[in-house]
Amino acid sequence: MSFVAPTSNVIAITSGAQIIASGTITITLNLRNAANFASNSFTMDVTDIGTLEIDFNYIEDIGDINDFTINVPSFEFEMLDSIKDSSLNTESFVGAITSLDAADLIVAKVDFNSKSDYYYTTREQCEFSYSERKVKLKMQHPMKYGAIGFGKTWDSNVFTGKTVTLVDAATGGSATTLDAVYPKDLISLYLPIISESSDLYFDSELYSSNSSTSPSSGQEEILIPTARCNGFSSASTVVRELALTESAIIGNVLGNAYYTPRFKKNTSEKATLSSDDFEELDLDYSFRNVRYFFFNYEIGDDTEGTATPNVNTNGQVLINEFGRSNVNVDYQTLTSLFPAEWDGTSQYEFGLSQYDQIGSSFQSNVIASYQKIFRISDNNVDAGIAISGTILGIDKLKPYQYFSVSSGVHPLVNGKDFRPSYLKFNLLDDTIEFEAYEF
Repeated sequence: MSFVAPTSNVIAITSGAQIIASGTITITLNLRNAANFASNSFTMDVTDIGTLEIDFNYIEDIGDINDFTINVPSFEFEMLDSIKDSSLNTESFVGAITSLDAADLIVAKVDFNSKSDYYYTTREQCEFSYSERKVKLKMQHPMKYGAIGFGKTWDSNVFTGKTVTLVDAATGGSATTLDAVYPKDLISLYLPIISESSDLYFDSELYSSNSSTSPSSGQEEILIPTARCNGFSSASTVVRELALTESAIIGNVLGNAYYTPRFKKNTSEKATLSSDDFEELDLDYSFRNVRYFFFNYEIGDDTEGTATPNVNTNGQVLINEFGRSNVNVDYQTLTSLFPAEWDGTSQYEFGLSQYDQIGSSFQSNVIASYQKIFRISDNNVDAGIAISGTILGIDKLKPYQYFSVSSGVHPLVNGKDFRPSYLKFNLLDDTIEFEAYEF
């Protein structure tokens, strides 16, 4: 099923500006006027502003894990069913969405403290309480639906001035020439176009170059043929692949667009929290009782030459012979990503056997990062302690930041760094519920 955002005959339903403990919020819904209401402009009464939630480390299964899913931010709020037009005529919101098709998207633009994000849902994700005449909307980040930001476009012009020449050097004779884009450029174009985020935080180990970089002879890069990401849906797939290669978190929350590997410790990304910042703090030493751990992916279309940089554990690693289950994460070959080398003059070449394997330190960082996500400890990786609790003030921690705990909180956490695995921003109470692991 291809989900469709409204493009014509659109109903706009706004909450107006709501002043709450954490700031000012306005929610505007846009949906197709399938019910043929006389008016296309309404106001709504929001009864519960709700929360913004990010479960970074969403795991499908408890036992064998064959796929690690990138989870996207979600937003939940509650409104009265009755909506009013400018003449104070009333209509039913449930009536409006009941007329929608299953593939019709309901769009929410959330303006919070002068920054905006988009969240989407469908009629199936709306819950109606007959006794209270209320509707709860469970909405998710556009990546969930492969949908672009409301009213925006993604076409071939998005890569204008961003492409380089990519040549198949393995063919011999007449070489195939492709237009290609750097991953950093793709992500920098992609994240702002699915939101109104004015702030973009980007950090990467593999993808630090972009179209403004002047490559040197023999420089090696991972590139993406533009044909693999010309469409927005295909671009979404490639962006997810890029995030998986680096164990990166990615998304748009509270006007912040971000992409950063979980294992990176950039001090500009770091927050420091003291005892005054915690309403609650709990510690957890538990770990997953794993027998074998296996991790693997390869970069590059395996039909193109012999260069397939990979990250793997070189087979199954025994964690505990008496463990309860195995953890297997195998992405196999990520075929949208092409390892290439600059020829020293005007182009990159792929299909080259001399492309080096990804460095051992990067491999170790990625593998260790996934072990920490799954709470797996062995002789090489200490999953450390996990903590959870409540932070006072949603401005204390941005969604992409890690944090350290200052002295005076507890000897087990003082001075240690933690990467959030779950965040829940309660806008009404101005608090953040969190779970995090030591790293």
